[in-house]
Amino acid sequence: MRFTLFWTCWCFTANMSGTYMSPYSMNVMRLTFTDIMLFGTVASCVAAIFTLRRWGSAMYHFGSQSVMLVSCLGAAVTPLAYLLSSPGNIWPTLLHNFFGAMFWSGSNLSANNMQLSISSPETRPSYIAVFSCITALLGTTLGSLTAGALLNLFGSSGLFTGSFDRYKMLFLTASTLRIASVLILVPRMQNDRDAGASDLVRSILSPIRRILRVR
Repeated sequence: MRFTLFWTCWCFTANMSGTYMSPYSMNVMRLTFTDIMLFGTVASCVAAIFTLRRWGSAMYHFGSQSVMLVSCLGAAVTPLAYLLSSPGNIWPTLLHNFFGAMFWSGSNLSANNMQLSISSPETRPSYIAVFSCITALLGTTLGSLTAGALLNLFGSSGLFTGSFDRYKMLFLTASTLRIASVLILVPRMQNDRDAGASDLVRSILSPIRRILRVR
């Protein structure tokens, strides 16, 4: 139940921003389909290819809950790159999709592993079916509808104009809710390893520390 509640909240907040990033990139940032393909889809695939195996190794040593906490926190802040967006500027799209995919691959991998580990073989098909229905309806669908309603509300109120428009307010709101859901709900879930998220963070930062010592 804890895992289902968190992933529903995660899908809700993710679709609040993710559904409207491509329209925002085309209509407001004035990027072409080619730009979105190169700096969006291709960049995401490249990042996922190079990081997925590392997340799998981290999950083996530090547990699914640790990987979930670290990767979801990283993915939660990547929409904030769009706060720096401007017409013709490709960097927010590239930064969001590249670094977002690095962390999203870890969160998706840990979510799949949790589904398998906490459900018994006999009840697994039913569990996954109910889990998918709840997260799709209350998470994905409701998140997109809520974001649309917020955009209409922001537009009619006339509060967010100029460089900080209603889309940026939506991305900031979604990112804040994502961070809150991760910090509140993920630590309540049980980890399948003795090592924790702090150990994982130290492992990730250790190569950077070695490079800084050498210099």
